[in-house]
Amino acid sequence: MYLVPSFTTCSYFFHPGLQMIYVHFGLSMKDGIDAFNLMGFYQTVKANDLMKYLFTRLRDINPNREIPHHDPMVYQRKPWTNQRFCFDSLKQHLETTSLLGQILSNFIQPEIPLSAGKILRYGLQPILYFIQTNLDKEITVEQLASMACFSPDHFTRTFKSALGVCPNEYIISKRIEKAKALLLTTKLSQSQIMEESGIRNTSYFTRVFKKHTNLTPSAYRRLHME
Repeated sequence: MYLVPSFTTCSYFFHPGLQMIYVHFGLSMKDGIDAFNLMGFYQTVKANDLMKYLFTRLRDINPNREIPHHDPMVYQRKPWTNQRFCFDSLKQHLETTSLLGQILSNFIQPEIPLSAGKILRYGLQPILYFIQTNLDKEITVEQLASMACFSPDHFTRTFKSALGVCPNEYIISKRIEKAKALLLTTKLSQSQIMEESGIRNTSYFTRVFKKHTNLTPSAYRRLHME
């Protein structure tokens, strides 16, 4: 079994005789912390009979939930991933989320990364939530430091100790992450995506986007949608 990170280029074509069950899901926490910062994840694990049954059961209780078309050249053109998922009953909701939890649990490493403890110890959860929910606005280190009751220098050192990057680098990475999501799941223009992502300068947006993806925004959308 494979856990494929968001916005990772992959192929849905495989050798004849093989069957693939593909589950697309979102994992977010209300306090703004990225679950992948709190936990270590394996990307590949060996499937056993139980996992095969769970996948089969997940498919059986969610009929007609397949990707809109078997051909990636067709279904990747449509923003189907941002459509709201509606369950038919409470039973279906509970069983589906329980099955997903059981499947996902196989990828979680037992050891908790040191960064998770630091995020909690320094009380950075509200800071991360503020960043995540205000990406369309200007965010400064001074503003975040004031929220944390630290001096800017102390806050920067603390933040880097917990997250591994400086605050400004983290903010930019989240802006680019949001831009990538909008490029692939909406028909918004580049200027609208820049506005939603909080990057106002076109040349700067193109430069930092290419730094993170090795592609310009238009090339990124064209490659993954076409």
